[in-house]
Parts: sequence; structure tokens; C-alpha cells
Amino acid sequence: MHTNSRQKYYRRNWLRCNNLMDYVFNMLERYASTLEEDVAERTKELMEEKKKSDILLYRMLPRQVAEKLKLGLYVEPETFDSVTVFFSDVVSFTTIAAKGTPMQACLCSVVNLLNNLYTIFDSIIDAHDVYKVETIGDGYLCVSGLPHRNGHEHIKEICNMSLEFMNSLGNFTIPHLPNDRINLRIGVHTGSVVTGVVGQTMPRYCLFGDTVNTASRMESNGKRSVFRFSSSNIVIFFKTNVLHNYYLDLKCKGPLKSCFIYFFELLSLLVSCWGYFISF
Repeated sequence: MHTNSRQKYYRRNWLRCNNLMDYVFNMLERYASTLEEDVAERTKELMEEKKKSDILLYRMLPRQVAEKLKLGLYVEPETFDSVTVFFSDVVSFTTIAAKGTPMQACLCSVVNLLNNLYTIFDSIIDAHDVYKVETIGDGYLCVSGLPHRNGHEHIKEICNMSLEFMNSLGNFTIPHLPNDRINLRIGVHTGSVVTGVVGQTMPRYCLFGDTVNTASRMESNGKRSVFRFSSSNIVIFFKTNVLHNYYLDLKCKGPLKSCFIYFFELLSLLVSCWGYFISF
């Protein structure tokens, strides 16, 4: 009798032990399955965030430069022998910014104005072989011919882009001044530049050289709705008498032979030179 009782006792314990082990194994299987799903979900989220950060980085730096920085590599300064640098600013921007009350609301409107304007310009640049370098207030700086060299196509790219900039202003409305219109002052120069990445905490892709300074002077000495440039390579490629030649006295540089052309003339010129057409 005692033997039978002992056997029943052992049998119950054995069954209980098996049930417990089965329970533990089931729990482990469920945990492993849940863990795999969590890892897959977290990995997907990580890849999505990485993609977003890469997109943001590629907007701030050229892709090949960004890739080197991501690998912790030093980006060597690079010389480009022939590029076209473009500067523009909004005519009478200070006057536009000063209009409207109260001041806080006016400043918000100015920020919205620049954001809307630059969003349009950025979308135009995406359709051309042009790289946007930076914006400073109402100033817009871009260049063609780098970071990818394109022979002498950079001149045409900047001209086409400039026309589309001006065309886009026809339907552009100033939020707080709906009856006023935006006008651009544009300066361009073709020459050589040196590029490099400056800074570590917030690296910037910068252009250096007299070409950048000259393009800036062309813009600051310009007039609204006029495409102003120095008599460098551009005259050679246009080969036309439409250009209005004159000498511009630049500070620290002396007289510089320069040209300007009205935008309606530039349109006709591009059609004759490259078959370019834009619908106004």
C-alpha cells in the first residue's frame, strides 16, 4: 500500500514537472517570437530615422562630401577651374520688412515670405545642374559646375535657372503686402573657386576665391530685373552684341569690364544660342 502511494506521489510530481517545463518552454518560445518582432520593428524605425537624417545631411552638404564625413574621413579642399557663381537678393527688402504692424507680426510675415520664396527657388534648382550653397537673409547663393564638373554647361544652367527665378515671381504674392511685387537683383561671375568643409560641430560646404567676391559685387551694384555679370567667359560663349558693356569701379579691384542684359533679352539670347524656351 505504501508502495502504491509512493508511486502515485512520484507520478503526480513527474506530471507536474512536465507541465511546468512545458509551460516554461512555451513562455520562452512566445518571448523569443515577441523579441524577434520587437527587434524587426525597432530596426525598421532605426532605418527610417537614418534615412531622414541622411536626407537632411544631403541637403546641407554634397552627397560625396557627406559620405566621407559619415565615414569619419577628412574632406580635402578641391579646386574647380571653371564654375559660374550666382548671387541674388530682394530689391528693397529692408523696406518690405519694415512695412506692417505690429512689429512681431511683421517679422513673422517676413520669415514666411522668405520661406515661400526659397521653397520655390529650391524646387527650380532641383531641375538644373546647380548646387545651392547658402542663404543669408534675403541673399541667395548658388553655383553650377561643382561638385560635379560639367564642362561649360554651368553658364547655360545658371542663365536658365535665373530666367525661371524671374518667371516664378510673376505669381508670387507677399503675404502681408498683397499689392506689392518682389524684384530680384542678380550678379554672376565665371571663374575658378576652391571648395572645402569648414567646422566640425556644424560643418559647412564653403566656396573660396575671387570669383565669389566678384559675383557678389556684380549683384550689389546691379538693378532690378537685370542679369549682371563680368566680361569673363560668358561673353565668349554668348558671342552677341545684345550685351550692354560698361566698366564698373569695384572697391579694392579698380575698374572691371562688365555687362548686363535685361531678362527679356536674355530669353531671346538663350533661344538663339541653345534653343531654350520658357513659357511666360
